[in-house]
Amino acid sequence: MKLYRISYRLLPSLILLTLCLGCTKTPKVPAELNGTWRTEDARYQGKFLQFDESYITTGLGEDVLPKVELITHLEVRREGPGITCVIDARDQKGDTERLTVMYSSQNGGELRLSNPRQVLWKKDS
Repeated sequence: MKLYRISYRLLPSLILLTLCLGCTKTPKVPAELNGTWRTEDARYQGKFLQFDESYITTGLGEDVLPKVELITHLEVRREGPGITCVIDARDQKGDTERLTVMYSSQNGGELRLSNPRQVLWKKDS
């Protein structure tokens, strides 16, 4: 009988813990963005962007370790055949960064970052 009393006392705590764990899920990147992206622009030769459900990895060249960031906030706007994602991410040091990515399904999928250069990125096949 004591076992049941203890179980009933812990039940509210277990429910609260389950709800809190559900609240801390990281946002999920749209499936269209998942994968590795490269550009033919000479300024970015040897570099890549890689998206998976919860992380962004930036390859900065052969001699530099890739930078991995956890996605902490994601805003997705579907606009016709495309998607605009505003992504907040945090690296291992705790530094945060905001990245705006525009995806279009044209030509098998194209990606552009919101920066002055508007470089075109294509997904690796």
